Amino acid sequence: MGRFPNATSADRARTVTGSAGGDGSEYATTIDVMRADGGGHNGAIVLRIHEIYTNRDEIVFGEQHSETTRCYGYTWENSPVPAGPVTVSCPDFQPIVLPPETPVPKLPDEADARLRTILTNLAASHDDNLDPVRAELARAFPDPGIVIEVTEVGGVVGVSVAAGSSTVPYATPVCLLGRALVNPNIEIRRRAAPTMGPDLVEVWSEPTVLANPNEWGCRPGTAAYGEAKNPPH
Repeated sequence: MGRFPNATSADRARTVTGSAGGDGSEYATTIDVMRADGGGHNGAIVLRIHEIYTNRDEIVFGEQHSETTRCYGYTWENSPVPAGPVTVSCPDFQPIVLPPETPVPKLPDEADARLRTILTNLAASHDDNLDPVRAELARAFPDPGIVIEVTEVGGVVGVSVAAGSSTVPYATPVCLLGRALVNPNIEIRRRAAPTMGPDLVEVWSEPTVLANPNEWGCRPGTAAYGEAKNPPH
């Protein structure tokens, strides 16, 4: 199922459904979705796997045919990583019809400038109250598919703005990171400011390979520490 922190259960299930084999082959497998509730860090999925085996060696054994149906469940509880699969009883109803795939969210063209403006104002205010910052970020990035997270680490506020695979499984991950020094303490400035500009603000795009949810992901703590600026190779 993979690690997709904010994906719906329906979009997760969609990545593994379908059929393989058939058309005269010996094996044919169909995976149907029987349940897909919730999403993000809390959800549940039940998959039904139907397998057909046909042996057409008529000379030795004659034609043989067998079918097997099994169901497996996955659950998420306060975690983006699924627990399972576990064998469950197959429901006695038809597979559910999944809703349309969630549109892939995109950052606006001026995303860097929007984030830098908010962080510059924050650094100038020396205010570590994060609620007004979250409100400004929500107005700057109104697409409901964009995931915004904010944290404060040792006088530095880190912000992550995630699109792509954070919400839609296997979409190209997009992650904008930024940080602002809000504590005027001289020692904190000395440690954090070398890579910041005179406004004590930094904004950068995390490399795609690191932004993948199965790697570093897109996290505000990464931004606060000024990490994930360059690809690993």
